[in-house]
Amino acid sequence: MAKIVQTSSQKRVPLAELLPLHQPFAIHIFPSYYCNFKCFYCIHSLGDEGFASLGHKKSLMSFDTLKNAVDSCAQFGNKLKVMSFAGHGEPLVNRELPRMISYARDKAVADRLELVTNGYLLDSETSLALVSAGLNNLRVSIQGLSSAKYRDVAGAEVDFEKLVRQLDFFYRNKGNCDVYIKVVDSALEKGEDERFYEIFGKVSDRIAIEHVVPTNQGVDYSRLGRDFDKTQQGYEHHRVSVCPMPFYVVIIGPEGDVRTCCGTKFPVLIGNVNKESLPDLWRSKRLRTFQKMLLTGGRFKHPVCQTCTSPDYGGQPGDSLDEHAEEILKKIQDIEN
Repeated sequence: MAKIVQTSSQKRVPLAELLPLHQPFAIHIFPSYYCNFKCFYCIHSLGDEGFASLGHKKSLMSFDTLKNAVDSCAQFGNKLKVMSFAGHGEPLVNRELPRMISYARDKAVADRLELVTNGYLLDSETSLALVSAGLNNLRVSIQGLSSAKYRDVAGAEVDFEKLVRQLDFFYRNKGNCDVYIKVVDSALEKGEDERFYEIFGKVSDRIAIEHVVPTNQGVDYSRLGRDFDKTQQGYEHHRVSVCPMPFYVVIIGPEGDVRTCCGTKFPVLIGNVNKESLPDLWRSKRLRTFQKMLLTGGRFKHPVCQTCTSPDYGGQPGDSLDEHAEEILKKIQDIEN
């Protein structure tokens, strides 16, 4: 039976003690901006026009772009902690995904290779290919405990029993891959918590119920009729001045664009992995300028960051930088000098 956890994260050293970093801890690869679901709390519920209005172009990452990203990661000289295949879309829509993960494994660029998926395209052939490719962590987001609930939450026709069978197949053939399954609270009916644990606890190593939080701009969350006073993992919500993501994460989109965070709207373009190396981009003036803007209280004046709620609802314990901003800024300035 799976271990019930509050959050999918492992124990973390306080981020402020480690900054500035020689290289990012994590690279998030976005293999696809297409999705087979339209979950009501996601930007895909806005339709193609709404999706485009946020600055996103529906596309798939090419294998060549993935190679450039991975080869560039190798130039850091040390392994990343994690390379996560996730993003504003369903990664498994990109049929090159197992090959991409295999390439990252062969180049040994990260301690862990992770996939975040809704699981519905995880047929037996794909499951075996992912395990063979060297996937270390599978994270599956569940959207209900029936086909009817999936229709309501995800806006898609889903054979729920088929989904459970697919996850059972993966779990039985997972090798050393860790399986984490979560569901958002709004996808469960009252009293369904135990049924969720019963069904999916048999096909996972870790399992959790998370909270829907209003982090996607343009999405109407009023149907939930609630006060959003908890973070995604259930911690007390509070406003954050210094968003931590740009200090330890790099996002690479389908076209190779390199960003500082995974917010609904991207605040700044750092570069493109098809044209520049990741080590150069990580040490670039563009990124340093953005980081210093955050450290000097500029978040709530920035045209994109001031309306973003991701750092307020998605932060992890130990990642808070607000009380250490001046100290971190001085360290960055010392490096520049």
